[in-house]
Amino acid sequence: MDYALILSVSLYLCGCFYLFFGIYAIYANIRSKVNRMFFYLTATLGIWAFCDSIVNSASSAEVSSFWRAFSVFGWGVFYAILTHFIIVIINNKAFINKPRTHFLIYAPAFINVILFAPFGFLHQYQNRMAKSEYGWINAAPPGFVRIWLVLYFAIYSLTGIFLLLSWWKKIKQDKFIKRHLIYFLLSIILPSTVGILSNILPNIPFRFFLLKTFIFFNMIPTITLFTALKRYGIFHQKEKTVYVFHEGEIEGQSSRLRLFETTSIIFLFGSFVSFLIGHFFMKKPLNEEIVLSASVFIIALVSKYIPYMAKKHSVQNALLSVKYFGENKFKS
Repeated sequence: MDYALILSVSLYLCGCFYLFFGIYAIYANIRSKVNRMFFYLTATLGIWAFCDSIVNSASSAEVSSFWRAFSVFGWGVFYAILTHFIIVIINNKAFINKPRTHFLIYAPAFINVILFAPFGFLHQYQNRMAKSEYGWINAAPPGFVRIWLVLYFAIYSLTGIFLLLSWWKKIKQDKFIKRHLIYFLLSIILPSTVGILSNILPNIPFRFFLLKTFIFFNMIPTITLFTALKRYGIFHQKEKTVYVFHEGEIEGQSSRLRLFETTSIIFLFGSFVSFLIGHFFMKKPLNEEIVLSASVFIIALVSKYIPYMAKKHSVQNALLSVKYFGENKFKS
């Protein structure tokens, strides 16, 4: 049994899982800041999982090392966006929309990118890939980098928990929000603990197992948060503002809007399935599959908003035809 392939495909499907949640949010109401922040959050998780799947199934140590470094655009900024997202949800007047707050939130993420991204200062030192039965693993020796990562996971997690607990204490009557805040708090603790443990432990098999499955643990807070936002919304107690994914442009639109939305979703599925089959099972060149799938993915996103870019049906039909023709031409 090819355990490396099974794990790589599972990681890739996990990335698709995150992206579909985020895309659903912006499709429902792209004007909502909560929806956009949720999309950014799931996009970083999708990048993280996608890169991990390529890291695990790469054809060489060099390719694996490059994509492990590229994954910093996922895990390296995820917790910063999560903290920002929590501040937006609770509508904390002391922090929201202040440049100093944004600097404090995103400065560590920027440092992560500078240190660990491809061609970053610590790229060659930190990524020393070795082949195993379950795919490529990073056999870099322990060092100060792990201390930085432990602090990164711990400080962001504690900050998020503190903000949520502070809001929980202010909510007195709404039992639904208080209950789901507890669920969300508990769901954050698990992946944060895994992240800290994976950087404290020495290079033993259990540590490599945690590193490879880390991204799966973030499904729990994602599902918890998505469920709460989709079904009931998050209420700002003072302004009585409700953020619900079903508000916005989707409900009550004509069948023509639904046609473009359905077309977009079909192309999204096509882009994900194309890479899944082409890269993991048919073993086609990685670069070609990435370009093909990314092109279809972009076309899918653009398709959703064709009715908003052009009001005349004839122009909309022409744009859709050009998009469809261009995709077939590219594939051929």
